[in-house]
Amino acid sequence: MQRDKTESANRHKSIFLTKMSHEIRTPLNGIVATSDLMKDEELTDEQAQYVEIIQQSGMALMSIITDVLDYSKIESGKLELDQQPFDLAILIEQSKAVFIPETLSRPIELSSSIDLGTPLQLMGDFNRLRQVLINLLGNAFKFTLTGTVTLKASTVSETDNLLIEVVDTGPGIPEEKLKSIFDSFEQADNTYSRKFGGSGLGLTLSKHLVELMGGSLSVSSRTDKGTTFSIKLPIVRQTPQKPA
Repeated sequence: MQRDKTESANRHKSIFLTKMSHEIRTPLNGIVATSDLMKDEELTDEQAQYVEIIQQSGMALMSIITDVLDYSKIESGKLELDQQPFDLAILIEQSKAVFIPETLSRPIELSSSIDLGTPLQLMGDFNRLRQVLINLLGNAFKFTLTGTVTLKASTVSETDNLLIEVVDTGPGIPEEKLKSIFDSFEQADNTYSRKFGGSGLGLTLSKHLVELMGGSLSVSSRTDKGTTFSIKLPIVRQTPQKPA
């Protein structure tokens, strides 16, 4: 009886969130698209800055909506992953590109590297993996006021796993917070969270998504030394196409 009530509540919550996300996305898409068109107009520097703020705020809201909706799907067991061929180098570059504007306005260097011998032609859910990387990079930029953010890919030869790391030189995470860092709505530093915002779901969602992919997401950190988030995923190589 209680299980039926819980499943019914989750189902109704999922339906509600799906409908609401659609209703919210529609005007947000209009805001983002219109602000993009405004960039082509002759604007003063101040006006251009306002337009950029509008667009970035709209995109940030869109990301939060996606996180909330995906989290609801995971809770109800209805999130399905898409297996498709993708290029690891493109995944890394597209994930980085989102944060290039941040590097232009803040004293932060963003870099990436892929170790030699790391397979590039892989199979997996490209969009979900990019969502995870964007969440982790966004977390790094949120708490790193100055320094570096690095996205690295390599292989763990003994397990044939893909290792992707997001390394920052931010303030680090206190040891007592590390155990709960992936809990829903938990953020390491509420002072920073109030300043930069966020749903508090990004890390939780990222961990769930990586685990659904058959991998793991872990974190290591030292106060005042920086933080490293590490994704380990089974390597699934693309099958070479046979000539027709």
